[in-house]
Order: sequence, then C-alpha cells, then structure tokens
Amino acid sequence: GRFGADAPRVPVETASGREDGLHWRTRELLHVAPDGAVGAIPARSHTVVPVASLPLVADDLLATGVLQRRFAPGAQLRLARDEDGPARLLVQTGAHRGAAEPPVVRVAAGRRFQVAADGFWQVHAAAADTLSAAVRAAVPAGEFRLGLDLFGGVGLLAAALAARVPRVLTVASAPAAARRARL
Repeated sequence: GRFGADAPRVPVETASGREDGLHWRTRELLHVAPDGAVGAIPARSHTVVPVASLPLVADDLLATGVLQRRFAPGAQLRLARDEDGPARLLVQTGAHRGAAEPPVVRVAAGRRFQVAADGFWQVHAAAADTLSAAVRAAVPAGEFRLGLDLFGGVGLLAAALAARVPRVLTVASAPAAARRARL
C-alpha cells in the first residue's frame, strides 16, 4: 500500500487451525511440466517448477494423490474441498473448462454455497466463517435499509449482510458466480 511509517496499525488475529500453521489451504492451483510432473509457476515466469510436497495444502486434498501421479504436459490441476463428498481434483487441459464440472459445495456461517469447481472461494479453511462474522459484527442490525457487496461472488458476504439489513445488492464480475448467489 505504500502508506509509509505513519500508516495505521491494525492488529491481526490468528485464524483457527492447526497450531503449526500448516495444511490450511482448501483450494490449490497446480501446473504440469513437460515431463508430466506436478508443480507451480513462480511469479513472472512460465516455467513449471516441480514440487515434492505442499505443506500448506489440506490433508484431504493431498489424499487425492496429486503429487504421486503424472499428468498431460501443460494441464492445470485444481484441488478443491467439497463438503458433500471427497476433495476434488480437476484436471484442465486447453479444451476443458472447469465450469462444466458439478459445483463444489462449501459451508460458511451455517449456510451452503455452490462454487464452480474452478471458481473463487476463500482459500484458508477458517476464512469464510471469519469474514462472515466480521461483517455481522461491523453492521448493526436494523440500522441500514440497504447493504452493498461490491465483490459479490457466490454471495458469502451478501449472506452475512442479509442477516443485518432488509435488502442487499451484490455486484460480481463472474456471471456464473452471480447466478449461484441467487440459489
């Protein structure tokens, strides 16, 4: 943000999860190298760097065996947690689009959300509940007639606002996500 030394200081609390700080990611995007190995692409690069472990990725996602397998060179691999079944491993080649896959179901603040298999969802296991609680805490019930969620997606924050205001307008740049927010 380049605010300088006089920038306001905001306390940051630790999110719930494992004490060692590992295995909290519930989504991951990986790439396949020319030899079929799974890896990541560093910033400002187009080269896949194979990885032997993913210490931040949740155990159920690693249980898909993604690191022990070989895939078609150039493919993208998306891992996503699904509340209604096992973790998903979506293999995307140039012709395959993840939006055609059944949606992933996520639960936050006691509500179910459908997210495209390759769509956005908060990556930390505790983030969706934490953000929902922060919105509910910041918006007094009955004080406003309209709430705006300008990064609407599938409706996570709009749902939290709806618990506090009678009407919520949400804006999303992804039409498929906006359609799912209406469900």
